[in-house]
Amino acid sequence: MQQVHAKKFLGQHFLTDLNVARRIAETLTQGPVLEIGPGMGVLTQFLLKNPDIDLTAIELDRESVAYLKEWYPELKLIEGDFLKLDLNKLYPEGEFCVIGNYPYNISSQIFFKVLDYKDRIPVCSGMIQKEVAERLASRPGKKAYGILSVLLQAWYDIEYLFTVDEHVFNPPPKVKSAVVRLCRNSRHELGCDEALFKTVVKTAFNQRRKQMRNSLQGIVGKGNPILNNEIFTKRPEQLSVEEFINLTKLIDLLDVSDKTEDTLEGFLKIDIQEDEEMEEIEMSSRYIQTDDSIVANSNFLKENFEVEPVNFILKNNILVTTRDVDLESFNETVKKMFVNTRNFPSGYHVLVALMETRVEKDADLIEDTTDMITALSGEINATDQVDEDVLIQIKDLQEKVTVIRQNIMECGVRGVLVLLVAAAKMDKQRVISNLLKCDFFPEELQPRLTMVIKDINSLFDYTRFGFDRLDYLQDTFLGLVNIEQNKIIKIFTVINIIFLPPTLIASMFGMNFLDVPKMGWIKGFGFTLVLMIIFNALILLIFKKKKWL
Repeated sequence: MQQVHAKKFLGQHFLTDLNVARRIAETLTQGPVLEIGPGMGVLTQFLLKNPDIDLTAIELDRESVAYLKEWYPELKLIEGDFLKLDLNKLYPEGEFCVIGNYPYNISSQIFFKVLDYKDRIPVCSGMIQKEVAERLASRPGKKAYGILSVLLQAWYDIEYLFTVDEHVFNPPPKVKSAVVRLCRNSRHELGCDEALFKTVVKTAFNQRRKQMRNSLQGIVGKGNPILNNEIFTKRPEQLSVEEFINLTKLIDLLDVSDKTEDTLEGFLKIDIQEDEEMEEIEMSSRYIQTDDSIVANSNFLKENFEVEPVNFILKNNILVTTRDVDLESFNETVKKMFVNTRNFPSGYHVLVALMETRVEKDADLIEDTTDMITALSGEINATDQVDEDVLIQIKDLQEKVTVIRQNIMECGVRGVLVLLVAAAKMDKQRVISNLLKCDFFPEELQPRLTMVIKDINSLFDYTRFGFDRLDYLQDTFLGLVNIEQNKIIKIFTVINIIFLPPTLIASMFGMNFLDVPKMGWIKGFGFTLVLMIIFNALILLIFKKKKWL
């Protein structure tokens, strides 16, 4: 078969130097490996020779696919686009590595996708443009330091291995290439909101010549006192990965240091509460309103039904939130904010969006719980067998519904309105009237809050329905238990009654008294057996006639 024709629109430049291909292949030593864009298999042949590597390749070019199938029939080959490939379906479990002579026109997109699977890809190596390789491995203060540098170095240790000249390719590219290797570092979490971290990094480097106080105004708000922090006087290429993480914490206070909290408290003249304070605050004190600020606490449900306290502070149109864990409600709200920033002109708008998203997440939890209740109901109705695990599942679901129900009540009273509360059973209309009395809460947001309250009431009713279904399931299950117990008691009762007369007869003859008739009767033993059978049959007939069996 003839050689494959390189296609410019696919960014193909086929490597011809076997020594370079061998050196790239040696960057990985074992495990499941996915090769991207194998082309004519110059790198593939060395990977296949390694018995410790389980190789799979993905190739978009049909001509290359035909070539590979002819020359490397043993290769597990996928015809398709790596950027559209669901890696979780390809590798349902465990870790896997990525390697390739990456197409130059999508090399950055490949690394962004690797980031999406960072917890499953411990090593990623391959050849890319030298310029991109330098950006990946660049340190703060360098011209090449940019978005890719920060986002990748947050999760990977990056090695610039060696440079590759243009003449070892067919056709030769106009730029030099380089081989890099990304090895997963020990960081398991950033300690800040990851979605906001990406947004801060991208926004900062989109205006890399400006100081951070100018480039990030769209995120923190123009005139925000937080911009007086020294870190905002720097340009993005001057900040390390850790400093970008701390910057994100400063904007969204997620498990921040005491020093950062003290700085923000000084800027805004506010008091940020600690976790212990939030948990110990009574219902009547969870909302404080002054002439220019609102301070409130609300519990957010996590996916495992654990409760996470969140502190909200609204002042000067700025919303400050503090929490210790990453919450999906916040991630979703951040995404909405940067899809359409015009819809979030103030912290009040962000707060309302947070509460709307929170109710949506609670609704999802309720829906998941309802599905589990429905499945359990079907399991109970489909069998007449009693299983102890079923009762445990019912109890577990009852606890989950209780947590959701309590959280929804708190959301309706404390979180959504972020206003005066006295108890979870407080009348919703009274809470809304207190909201209307807040002089500086935007009037335009009141209809949205009213709608959220309606949604909360609906969810509360839905959880009540879930409670009723669980009570019914529990009663049904206990009814099955009683039936099973009655069956067992009936069986033992019948056995006792059936064997009572024979036992009496056997006991009489077993006493071996001299005056017992027929003691010397030769056929006495057989007569006794027949008598026992007659009594047993007679009792069974009586039980069946009475329909006791």
